[in-house]
Amino acid sequence: MKKYILAIPVIIFPYWLFAALACLYSPVIMENVFMSNGYLLILTLIILWLVSAVFALSTGLLILLKRGQDCAQNALVAARLNMIVKLVHIPAYVVIFVLSVVFSLTVFGIGFVIFFFLIDCVSIAMTGFIGAASVSRAYVAGCVTLKRGVILAVLQFLFVADIICCIGLFVRTKRACRKS
Repeated sequence: MKKYILAIPVIIFPYWLFAALACLYSPVIMENVFMSNGYLLILTLIILWLVSAVFALSTGLLILLKRGQDCAQNALVAARLNMIVKLVHIPAYVVIFVLSVVFSLTVFGIGFVIFFFLIDCVSIAMTGFIGAASVSRAYVAGCVTLKRGVILAVLQFLFVADIICCIGLFVRTKRACRKS
């Protein structure tokens, strides 16, 4: 479990948006915590998201730099982490989509829709970096070919395709671990 600890801020990244919306629509929290200052809430969100981005880069770099005797086992751990992060984000993406539809019904909600889209893009970029690092680890372990590795690495940055590819990568590295 401790090998996944660096990924926790990345895992909860899209869920900070829901916490911010709850604070925004709760007068008690806005008055007592943020002193009715929306800019303080935005600053807090930016700091939390920057910390999440740093953790995503750190996790990806640790996956890339991991050395050990069992290379296939390292690739399996990286693929499992990639799959966990991406699968935990699915409910957040669904809720963000529903909120975007609701907010797009009025002219005043267009700013929220654009903001939600940007959050989705940043989230996919962060998880894509972890996914590309796990694909690289799988290539070094011999679980995937160079051509397949490049395709999988690029697909880690595309919505929906990243989920399918991370599950496929996990299955492929699991098979390679069983063989070795």
